[in-house]
Amino acid sequence: MTSTSSNKNRKIWDISPPVDEHAAVFPGDTAYVQQLHFSLTSDCPVNVNSITLSPHTGAHADAPMH
Repeated sequence: MTSTSSNKNRKIWDISPPVDEHAAVFPGDTAYVQQLHFSLTSDCPVNVNSITLSPHTGAHADAPMH
C-alpha cells in the first residue's frame, strides 16, 4: 500500500461489532449462521464454510439511510 503525505498520519478506528452467532438480530430478521462443510485434514487441503446472515447484521456503511 502506498501512503501519500495527505493521509500518512490518519488512523482508522474499527468500531464494528463482532459478527458471529451472538450478533444482535432485529426480530424476524435472518440470524447469523456459519456452517463448516470441509475442514483441514491430511486428506483435505482446505476449510470450506457457508455463511447466512441478514444485510443488517453488524454495522454497515449506509447507516445514515436508516
